[in-house]
Amino acid sequence: MKLYQNLRKVYSLGYLLLNLIIILIYYEAIERILALQQFGLAFSTAPASLIITLVLSSSVLMTIAIYTILESRKRKGLGYEEAASSCVTAVVGGVMSGCGCQGAIMYSVLAIAFGSGEAYAINTVFSEHIGLILAALTIFNIVFIVYSLGRIPGGRLK
Repeated sequence: MKLYQNLRKVYSLGYLLLNLIIILIYYEAIERILALQQFGLAFSTAPASLIITLVLSSSVLMTIAIYTILESRKRKGLGYEEAASSCVTAVVGGVMSGCGCQGAIMYSVLAIAFGSGEAYAINTVFSEHIGLILAALTIFNIVFIVYSLGRIPGGRLK
C-alpha cells in the first residue's frame, strides 16, 4: 500500500506531464540510435512492444528520480542512482536493438576489440536473444522502480 501511495505522490499533474515528455525523448533517442546504427534507417529485429515497455519503464524510473532529487534537498545523493539507471537501460536497449546488422555500433566496437569473427558471433548471439535482453532490462527497471518507491519516506521529503 505504501508503494501505491508513494506512486500517487510522485504522479501529480506536473510530473505526469514530465513523464510524457521523457517518454517522447527516450523513444526518439532509441529511434536515433537505431537509425545511426543502420545507416539512416531505424530498423530493429526486436519486437516493438519490448522496446516500448523499456521506454515506459525507463521514463517512470526517471520521473521518480527527478521527483526524489527535487523534493529531497536535505538528503543529498537521493535519486541519482535512478536517473543513471534509467538513462543506461534506455541507451543499452537502443544499442542492443540494433544488433543483427553488421553496421551496428556494438559490432564495430567488438570488431576492434576482438576481431571480426568474434564480433560477428557475439552480435549474432545478441541478435537472437534481443527479446530476452530487452525483457531483462525492463524487469530490472521495474524492480528498481519498486525499490525507489519504497525509499520515499512518508510526507514531504524536505
